[in-house]
Amino acid sequence: MKFKFAIFVLFYTINLFAQQYILRTVTVSNSDSEYTISIQIKMENPGKSNLGNATLRFSYNVNDLSFAGLPAEGVDYSFNFINTGHYFFSVTRPEVGEISVNIYYKNGVPQIITNKYYNLVTIKFNKKMEFANFKINKCTTEIFSPNKQKPWQIKNFLLGFQSNISSKRM
Repeated sequence: MKFKFAIFVLFYTINLFAQQYILRTVTVSNSDSEYTISIQIKMENPGKSNLGNATLRFSYNVNDLSFAGLPAEGVDYSFNFINTGHYFFSVTRPEVGEISVNIYYKNGVPQIITNKYYNLVTIKFNKKMEFANFKINKCTTEIFSPNKQKPWQIKNFLLGFQSNISSKRM
């Protein structure tokens, strides 16, 4: 089974403590009526970092896909946190055509992110037409370490992934 993925690389140093990371979306399923993606993260360099608060906000083409106005966990999205008791998380739709992945670290053992891809969240879209695909138009990210003093990245950027989509086996 082939999967499509889009990689968006974020290299923007805030200060000496900033981390470099890579986010990508991987197509999990693509049927006539649904399109499901997994958002994955990894650290660019060897080693590891603990995940604190994070917000990933992106827009998508509303002519191809739709997403629930009041998304429900386990139906429209699911997080892949090993130690879920240490985080609050949600996926919201702040505006039509936009999704916000919200992660709030409350206490305890933080999730470790290494230089191997980690599935943060899986999101299910409804397709408006049979041949619809996922394409991120705009993305804003804020990711911090648990102590909130060391930002991983803060970056606004515009994306057009059509030329960056290729196949990969999971």
